[in-house]
Amino acid sequence: MRKDDVVRDNQGRIISRQLVCNKEGWRNMRYLDMDDRSREARSLTRTKCPARLRVKLDYGCGRWKVSCFVESHNHDLTPPQFAHLTYETREMWSHCFLRDKFFGYI
Repeated sequence: MRKDDVVRDNQGRIISRQLVCNKEGWRNMRYLDMDDRSREARSLTRTKCPARLRVKLDYGCGRWKVSCFVESHNHDLTPPQFAHLTYETREMWSHCFLRDKFFGYI
């Protein structure tokens, strides 16, 4: 998942946030048709995946509530044997490593 859209109130506080699948959207066509490239184009990875999670802040109780959840993906998910290679997992383990290195095992 990656951060997509954010809505702020007039005081700058976040009141709505949307997370989407990494494969949501399309690459802009103007980048696909460039003839004067200095290097090879990156492979196409976007599939316009509809999976998303949108949350909104409920001012009445001060809690975040799910306003939209689409679970279905239009592509295969990362197999479990390769999940450790995804960005999210690598980022999580690097935080754990740094925490343990500098603060010991708490």
